[in-house]
Amino acid sequence: MAQQPIETIDYNGFRIEIHPDLGAENPHEWETLTPMLVCTRRGIQAYGDIDTSPPTISADQIRECAADIAEILGGRTLLEGVRNWVRLRDYNHADSAVDDALADAVQSMIPSDRLDALATLYRIAGIPSVCVARNGYTQGAWATILAVATPQYLEHTGLSLGSVERQLIADVDLFAAWLHGDVYGYRVMQRCPCCGQYSPVYSEWGFYGAPDNSGLIDAAKEWIDSQLDK
Repeated sequence: MAQQPIETIDYNGFRIEIHPDLGAENPHEWETLTPMLVCTRRGIQAYGDIDTSPPTISADQIRECAADIAEILGGRTLLEGVRNWVRLRDYNHADSAVDDALADAVQSMIPSDRLDALATLYRIAGIPSVCVARNGYTQGAWATILAVATPQYLEHTGLSLGSVERQLIADVDLFAAWLHGDVYGYRVMQRCPCCGQYSPVYSEWGFYGAPDNSGLIDAAKEWIDSQLDK
């Protein structure tokens, strides 16, 4: 049975059928998206050059953000928090003890808390990142996505720090559309003047996001207009 369109639009004598794109590519296959950690009910999955290890925090950053780090480590003070996870006598440098304590603490957390902690640590480390929730249309279709502009990513893309947050959000929205099946295509149908039946004359796929926001409808109308101008 042919797939039924989710919406039809009659335009200039043609009919536009909008369908889910069941073969849409994961945008991370394009190798241009921000590295991401994605938390769903199945746990955390990494996309791109990133893992669930905390970033390295400098001694100055530790001093400036001691309270935030102590909270992640479960201590009232930074010292108490570090002692929850490592033996200080095993270390010659305090910042190394903090790094190891954070690594152990973060890996012990449930996935959603782990992502929140990593978002805080990337902020402390001065690495641009965003951590946002993106939900789908069906029950249980939720995701928390941490997108991180790692130094390697910034070097590869050449993005300036002034534009990186906007790009991170755009990348998250693009990936979330794929994750939740929010990718569509269209078929342009032409009506036969003899029998009145519609048959496809053109199609285009790979529009990520809702059809009225992704440019799909405009693209379909532009194609129809181009045929009428011939």
